[in-house]
Amino acid sequence: MAALGAWAQNKTAQDYFHEGAQLYVFDKKQQAVQAVEEGLRVLPNDEQLKELYKLLLKEKQQQQQQNQQDQQNQDQQNQEQQQQDQQSSQNQNEQNQQQQQDQPRNMSKEEIDRMLEALRQQEEKLQEKVQKKKHKGERAKTEKDW
Repeated sequence: MAALGAWAQNKTAQDYFHEGAQLYVFDKKQQAVQAVEEGLRVLPNDEQLKELYKLLLKEKQQQQQQNQQDQQNQDQQNQEQQQQDQQSSQNQNEQNQQQQQDQPRNMSKEEIDRMLEALRQQEEKLQEKVQKKKHKGERAKTEKDW
């Protein structure tokens, strides 16, 4: 373990730079930032490490902004879909009411109960569909610009 500690003390700025760059390439961005930060603690005046650190932080910020934008877009799509579903449900209910008004008024209690049950089931299905879409947040993949 002492040999590992001695090796860590003998690391050059190039070693920290290459470690950070390699971690970044393998999509281990948080570890890349940590490696560069460690290098800057040991070698705070190295310009190459400073520049890599700036680039990593800038990319992290852009990723966060993209994630936020994606979430807002998903929320807006969900809201629009929910409004469309509600409108569709309302239209269906109006059609059903119109059909009921067009029918003669001498329906039996059993027929009325069946129609109400069918409407209730239709409404449950619609609500389940809306809930599934609400919980379905898929993350959009972003292209790397490097």
